[in-house]
Amino acid sequence: MNILRYEDYPVTPWKNGQGITRDIMKHAPDDDGFIWRLSLADVGQSGAFSEFGGYDRTITLLDGEGFSLNFDDGTSKTIDAPFAPYDFDGGATLFCELIGGPCRDVNLMVSKNRAMAEWRVHDLATPVFMEKKTDAAQLLFCLSGSVCMELPGEAPHALNQWDSALLGDDGAVEVSASTNGDTTAPSLLFHAAITVR
Repeated sequence: MNILRYEDYPVTPWKNGQGITRDIMKHAPDDDGFIWRLSLADVGQSGAFSEFGGYDRTITLLDGEGFSLNFDDGTSKTIDAPFAPYDFDGGATLFCELIGGPCRDVNLMVSKNRAMAEWRVHDLATPVFMEKKTDAAQLLFCLSGSVCMELPGEAPHALNQWDSALLGDDGAVEVSASTNGDTTAPSLLFHAAITVR
């Protein structure tokens, strides 16, 4: 299991200066771009989103009042509920309009031609047992609260809010709410299983 801490994520300013991105993890085995990427973004002001043609994108609001995604085809989607992932075409031309002040969100981008992703949000009020997957990368991101992960024969591992983990393919893991950190916040976990074609 590879555990990554929020404070260790590398920070990159946007080219347009309207925010910053923290790369959490990605799979880029060649020079043909990444196959998948999980990143955390701070959106400082309204503006155009970067286009990622050929990618499916899932965005989840973490902090702030939210924003409206106004697509070039005239449709729009209001993202104002935290921890509720929304899927859309990464290559779509759109304008992000903040509802209030700055926001923070987490993004999963997956190549349409080279991989397939399945995701869900787990409420860890009830523990979840995750089977090992030898054919898929399993990404875990702590949306809220604190998470405890237990593998057979190992000491428990903890994820605090906005920490993440990449599960290995040699074992299963039980995930539950942890008593560490802010115990008043619900322990919510974003879990994605990505199969590279």
